[in-house]
Amino acid sequence: WQPLSDGFNSTEINAHVVWTLWFEWRFYLVLPFIAWFAVRRRIFWLAAAACAGVFTLHFFSSDIRTQLVLTFILGMLCPVLIENRKFTQWLRSQTAAGAALVVTVLLAILNRDSFLSFYFAIALFPIFLAAAAGNSFWGILTARTTRCLGAISYSLYLLHGTLFYTVMNVVKSAHLMTFPSMCYWVILMLTAMATTVLCSATFRFIEFPFLAKSHKTAAATSPLVPDQVAQSAP
Repeated sequence: WQPLSDGFNSTEINAHVVWTLWFEWRFYLVLPFIAWFAVRRRIFWLAAAACAGVFTLHFFSSDIRTQLVLTFILGMLCPVLIENRKFTQWLRSQTAAGAALVVTVLLAILNRDSFLSFYFAIALFPIFLAAAAGNSFWGILTARTTRCLGAISYSLYLLHGTLFYTVMNVVKSAHLMTFPSMCYWVILMLTAMATTVLCSATFRFIEFPFLAKSHKTAAATSPLVPDQVAQSAP
């Protein structure tokens, strides 16, 4: 049971998937001030303040939420790097895919912090950057199965915590904690399979109808909608 209970908080019935809202509300609040600073020479003051904030958060803050702010910086860095066409073309190559995997594995091995640390996010950044640039990693990310999982990923994100929370509490209430660890891994795999099936259904019958309707509405009202988006609406 120890490998499964490590880091698992049974009080978070939805796996705390709304954690980003804490940051989003504050970002929208300060966005007008950021826009005011991000012009002409004032942008240098904004950059200096951002660097000072990152330094303070990294070395002087113990709050896990403020530490997680640093991971957003990596996501913001991606579009800046991808603006370089030559670099983007290289990121889409097989060489870049191999390099990203090697660097990620090495950084993950060298990392001694928790999974929620900024260093672990840095370890995953090379793969994230290459994928954001359009690298398919030898066709794995463009395979039909992967694309299907990508389509239902939001449903998985929202529902997996509730399902795992329910199953784990059933296991505990049935006094099955003495089973070997392998039994719990089997339970987790079966739960993951059931979660995937359920999320496929919620995507098909809840998400997809609204997505299709929004595409049709956008195609009918706006000439700026890309042709591929308009054509994808059934």
